Amino acid sequence: VRDNRYSPSQYAEQAVKKGKTKRATFRYSNATPQVIKDPPDKNRKSYHADAKDQKGTVDPMTAAFAILRDRPAELACDLDISPFDGRERTRIRMNGGKRSGDRLVCPGIYSRVDGFSERDMAEKVHWPFTVIYTILPDGTHRVTEESHPAGPQVICMPPSTLRACPVMFLASSDTRKTTAWPMSSGVCSRLRGQLLWM
Repeated sequence: VRDNRYSPSQYAEQAVKKGKTKRATFRYSNATPQVIKDPPDKNRKSYHADAKDQKGTVDPMTAAFAILRDRPAELACDLDISPFDGRERTRIRMNGGKRSGDRLVCPGIYSRVDGFSERDMAEKVHWPFTVIYTILPDGTHRVTEESHPAGPQVICMPPSTLRACPVMFLASSDTRKTTAWPMSSGVCSRLRGQLLWM
């Protein structure tokens, strides 16, 4: 991590559904992911995006960290990141922001980019969302609220913890059903994945 730039080197996830365990590993070389799934992904469609074409993207957990981590004032409301989950590529942008007391209200846009069906793209491409930072006494900006038109408002009061702040991702078909990883003191909580940054 350097300022608001993110360069993952490896990401691993494990999911258990109906008693069956699925694992996925992302390894990055020259900012391009190589995705290995065990068992192999038998539900891939012709329109799903190829990993070799996703240079510059990040994994879903890095995206969660990028949005939810504690940050100084100069890095708040300033993000442009492209998550790729092995099938679908999206883009998350945040900029601007308006301060009100000890809160900073930050507008953002979530966009479908690649790997979606024609029906999905015809349905909708862009969703607005809002992230609200609470400004702590030392100037640290901490996410305490996130909302979007597609779902209920989610609130977590600092310090953010897994129990206090489950955040549902808007993103792709795989991640929109998964709980994101909340942050505490700017450190990504470890759930079922492992992240290594360069």
